[in-house]
Amino acid sequence: MLRQDPTVDVVITDLIMDGMDGVDFFIRAKRLQPVDDQGKTSFPSFILLTSAQPGRPAATQTVLGRIKLATEIGFLKILYKPINPKAIAETLDGLQSVNTEATVDIIPLIGHLETVTQRLIRDGNFEDTEKLKRSLQKQLRVLEQVADLVES
Repeated sequence: MLRQDPTVDVVITDLIMDGMDGVDFFIRAKRLQPVDDQGKTSFPSFILLTSAQPGRPAATQTVLGRIKLATEIGFLKILYKPINPKAIAETLDGLQSVNTEATVDIIPLIGHLETVTQRLIRDGNFEDTEKLKRSLQKQLRVLEQVADLVES
């Protein structure tokens, strides 16, 4: 459907499905992301449904890890079952303010990161240097997880 209709604005998917989970579906959909004549991409907002919550029997570490990954790779919202119709309505109403065509220009971000890193080192601010290092290591793990999923 996403391949045939680039006007889809929202996809609601379950975490656990036959053949693939909702996170894998999101990644496959990202690969199909259409590009218009101006080079802009349009990608629907993804909402994940799941009955797995911390403290519930279905909440294995693997499933909780997939939920965490979903939030990190771009799912707009995680909704827990049983689904409250009001929560769905509020989420869908909130989509009107979300720009699904937003892109990130990483070049200025990389430059800013390099400047911040140099200043921290120059100023001898080793406490914040360590905080930055831990944050970057965490984000690197997320990027590696996504890369592994895309490659598989």
